[in-house]
Amino acid sequence: FYINTDVTYTFTGSAVTGTYGTATAKQLADSLYTSQDNTDGLIPEGKSVGDVKVEGLKTQYKNKFNAEAAGLLAKTDWYVIKAADVTDYNVPNNIKTYRAAVRTKVNAMEKQIDGCSDVDALITLLTYTNTGTKEDPVFTRPLGEFPDEVV
Repeated sequence: FYINTDVTYTFTGSAVTGTYGTATAKQLADSLYTSQDNTDGLIPEGKSVGDVKVEGLKTQYKNKFNAEAAGLLAKTDWYVIKAADVTDYNVPNNIKTYRAAVRTKVNAMEKQIDGCSDVDALITLLTYTNTGTKEDPVFTRPLGEFPDEVV
C-alpha cells in the first residue's frame, strides 16, 4: 500500500539503527498513457493514448476479487454447460442462486473498492477485525465475504 524510501543507517558505538523516511501511498487510480508519452515514444505497440499504463490499487484489488469469483463459479460451470447441451436438464435452483450470489457479491465488492477515497480507506475495507470475543472470535472485514460454496 505504501512505498518506503531507502533505509538510512546510523552507527552509535556498537549499535546500528536503520530508519526510513516518509512512506508514499501507492496510486489508487490507474495511470494512463498520455500524448506526451506518445511524443516521447514511450507507448508500447498495441497500446495508445488513454490506455492503462500502470494499474492502481483499486484495479489490482478488483482484479483479485474478480479472479476469486471466477474460480468459485468455475466449480459449477459444468451445470450450466450441461443445461446448454442437454435439452431436458435444468441447472438446480441452489446452483443458480449460488452463482447469482457470487456475481452480486463481487459487484458489491467492486463498488466498495471504487468508493475508497484514499489508501487508508482501502486498507480499512480489507482489514479483518475481531467482532466477537477473545474466547469466541469472529473475524470480519467491511468488504465482506463470498457466499459459502454449494459444491
